[in-house]
Amino acid sequence: MAALLGLPTTATGIEVVSKIKLLKAQKLEAKKDVIQIEVDKAYVDGKITLEQKSDFIKLGMIELSATLEILESLKINHQSRNTEYEELLKMSCEELWQIGKLELLKSYSLEQFKIKYKEFFNEEYQGD
Repeated sequence: MAALLGLPTTATGIEVVSKIKLLKAQKLEAKKDVIQIEVDKAYVDGKITLEQKSDFIKLGMIELSATLEILESLKINHQSRNTEYEELLKMSCEELWQIGKLELLKSYSLEQFKIKYKEFFNEEYQGD
């Protein structure tokens, strides 16, 4: 079992359990990232409303593949497409902060917020 986990064959039971817990946590974090990105994209494309974002994230944490299929099957609503979001993407993190729109970008897309944050502060965003 230890070898399958990338541990030495002399690993203790505690080391094996710790490694399993670490892998489970990493899997959960990756799942959160995937669903956040896909839900943000669906919102920006006008497929879902701002109010629906949290429901789709919760659903995705329970059943990822079915949620991704649902989001993929929804039609892009070009009339609902969020042009404000597209304008925010054109701005720098500093510009967004100066006009008080940084939190708005975060509500639209946590992934894009993290990118802008890293560009400005030269470090990873540690929140959410």
